[in-house]
Amino acid sequence: MEAGAANACEIERLPEELLSAAIRLTTPGDARRAAAVSRAFRAAADCDVVWSRFLPGDLPPLAGDDGQLSRAPPSNKARFLRLAHRRVVLADGRTSMWLDRETGVKCFMLSARKLNIAWGDTPAYWRWIPITGSSFSEAAELRTVCWLEIRGKIDSKMLSKNSTYSVYLVFKDDSDSDDEGHLEIPGNILLPRERADGWKEVELGDFYIDEGQDGEICISLRETSATSKSGLIVQGIEIRPAVSPLFRAAADSDAVWSCFLPRDLPPLAEGELHPPPAPAPSSSKKQLFMRLSDRPVLLADGLVSMWLDRESGAKCYMLSARALGIVWGSTPQYWRWIPLTGSRFAEAAELLDVCWLEFDGKMHTQMLTQNTKYAAYMVFKIADHNYGLGSPIQEAIVEIGEIRSTRQVCLQEGVFSPDTHEHVQFPQERADGWMELAMGSDGWMELEMGKFDTEEGEDGEVSISLLEIGNSQ
Repeated sequence: MEAGAANACEIERLPEELLSAAIRLTTPGDARRAAAVSRAFRAAADCDVVWSRFLPGDLPPLAGDDGQLSRAPPSNKARFLRLAHRRVVLADGRTSMWLDRETGVKCFMLSARKLNIAWGDTPAYWRWIPITGSSFSEAAELRTVCWLEIRGKIDSKMLSKNSTYSVYLVFKDDSDSDDEGHLEIPGNILLPRERADGWKEVELGDFYIDEGQDGEICISLRETSATSKSGLIVQGIEIRPAVSPLFRAAADSDAVWSCFLPRDLPPLAEGELHPPPAPAPSSSKKQLFMRLSDRPVLLADGLVSMWLDRESGAKCYMLSARALGIVWGSTPQYWRWIPLTGSRFAEAAELLDVCWLEFDGKMHTQMLTQNTKYAAYMVFKIADHNYGLGSPIQEAIVEIGEIRSTRQVCLQEGVFSPDTHEHVQFPQERADGWMELAMGSDGWMELEMGKFDTEEGEDGEVSISLLEIGNSQ
């Protein structure tokens, strides 16, 4: 081994408990990045001791009738990521909560029903309309009033201590209104901005929560003079970690986000960006990036989906079962195609009975982000009635150019013990990345098949395959 490589591995020789203790003093975002360094770092960064520190010990009661955490996460990290990727409704049914993915700070949204809206109970002035794509089922729509006033409050004990928060009104307005074009708006007035979910938000202010602070945070929006108005739709008030306005303006600029958006996005299936980003000048590179990192989009062939990694901007892909070469996959007595829900693909391949399991997938390297380390995963479920999946073990192969990596894997635990077969890769519950955001607690498993690097100017194919070592039925 060369001296440089030996020195690079020195830190990995530290005991896992020591690495975990160090990572525990950082943030959830730092822990996720540490997990990408090596297998030793991943083991230390993913352990329950680390993520127990990031999980708040005073989570409020959740609504008990929507199955939000009905399937218990397998680890503290999985629980954290579930709460960071998906908003959960609290027991009052009018407040939602999630964790900031970078810091672990608790964030909240007070629904329109939770707010005190002047004349909100008068049908002549306000009405309640159904909404989709939100934690809440309805929003308040303004018909007409001459005085607008909205108030909300939250107990400071619900918030994370020693944290600075910003407060936002989340709303939509009548897109046909052009009043803004006839007004001269002073430079010190805060204007709304587009959100990735299609709503708008305007910052109402910020505040700091001290250790041991006890009391209520009161938030209000009201007019300075009475004029008739209509066309406002209020989803609620959002409370999340604060960001400096100057820093946000710089960080939100197209000059910044054009560097993160790949210039070689593959062709998408028709309607995949529907509704399209808002017309200029309200559309932005950031909005497009967030749209592509929030959920997978289907490519033009209908067999592959793509999304952007929110941390790095790297292009990520999923090859559907239809895009794979499955041995005997077209023989109905061995495999059958079943419908899927909650996925970008309409169907999955279900194994009925074979004596030899083998499949492979290919992707052109030019579709991937250059100078990036990738990992390939098999995504699957195991049926209640199954046999032969744990023995014999399988071999996963990843090839790119002349570089070939192999590893032994096992689709089903129980036959072999992970403790006595350290060289065998076992599956784990899926709880990370956009798939959790898009499909919720989907119950799928994933099995790491191998890693590979894409270099600048590389032109060829990445080949990924899984096959049995031995013969079984």
